[in-house]
Amino acid sequence: MPSPERVRAALSFWFDYFKFQNFVYDTGLQELLVGQMEELASYLPEAGIDDARFDLLLKKLIGHANYADPLGESGGRATANFNAAIEIARRIEPDTRFAAQRREIQWYKVFLLDHRSNLESKRRPVAEQHTEIWNDGPVAADLREIEATLPPTLRSLDGPPTLPDCELLVRASIYWGHRGNQDNFVLFRRICRGERGERWNEIIADAERFYALAANYRLLALKIFREGQFDRRVAKLIRAGALPHVAPWIPNVPGAPSREFEAFTSFSQAIGDTAHQYRGYHFVKVLGYVGASNTKDRAAMLADARLAFAAAKRLWDVSRETLKDGEVMLKYRLWMASSQAFEDMLDRHVQAEDLRPLEDYLDMIRDRITALQEGEKSSYTFSILQQRKELAGIHDALDRLGFG
Repeated sequence: MPSPERVRAALSFWFDYFKFQNFVYDTGLQELLVGQMEELASYLPEAGIDDARFDLLLKKLIGHANYADPLGESGGRATANFNAAIEIARRIEPDTRFAAQRREIQWYKVFLLDHRSNLESKRRPVAEQHTEIWNDGPVAADLREIEATLPPTLRSLDGPPTLPDCELLVRASIYWGHRGNQDNFVLFRRICRGERGERWNEIIADAERFYALAANYRLLALKIFREGQFDRRVAKLIRAGALPHVAPWIPNVPGAPSREFEAFTSFSQAIGDTAHQYRGYHFVKVLGYVGASNTKDRAAMLADARLAFAAAKRLWDVSRETLKDGEVMLKYRLWMASSQAFEDMLDRHVQAEDLRPLEDYLDMIRDRITALQEGEKSSYTFSILQQRKELAGIHDALDRLGFG
């Protein structure tokens, strides 16, 4: 183990280097390094290193490394580390000794509450889940604390946030994407049970809004912090109508790269993460198609699904085209394998054609995921397992639906 002085220097550097923290997670490196992080956390008291910031950082990193499988043993380890880190953040936020880093501590608090609530929302029975998100359960308490910390300009698309508010812009974009994921999880579980349940249309609308916030705030972060690349590679897509649901004021916001607080590690990473939000929006529309109560609503869901899929596909192309030497694609691209299969299912269903056998679709995504993993050096085990479940659920639901 390095000397205590080198460990202090390294952890001080990592503490507020948020975009690199994001990069090692999004590329899968964090999961590979979790053992070394745990060794380092054990080393701190042995070396006499007593700094709450370092404890906060390491518990956050270890929790996030165990985050990918919310229903497995690693999900429990993630929650335990997040719980401990949240208590540290709450304790030191008002402490005058940390006054100069109050915004950084708020960043950790939003990150941790967001990820804890996202884990918990997937563990609770589906009948309770959405009620708890909105009312008085433990998930709702976390969401209320997050949204009380976020400035009002990061809770709607009515207009651009101020530059000081943009210090939490990327964090807000990720939070809203998680809210969309939570609603998708609720909707999918209901589809698998063969029921729409209460507030179906309202949950669909919520998920649409959350993914729109998530995608727009990512694009806004690009415009502010990487204005030249945004104008060259993204603005023309917006003008051409290739990116639906973009707030009209985003292309006109002036750049301010010197105000960067948290930002994506690279342009390619930011574009890929935005593509993933359109993939989430696409899945909302797939679920909406299956659960629609009439042919008019089903046709509208199909049209929106096609637009979202095309946007996601185009943005992933841009992400690949703008990779730097030595950079790898985000692991979230693996989710596009099932999206392509859903497009085939919907096309066949709307034309009153029989679906392919489920095994054909499973083979299709297995081959696609294998090719992506080998070609782009990415891995995401939970994604692979979840995509198989989603394919089976949607295939079965469309079979039950018939062609009426």
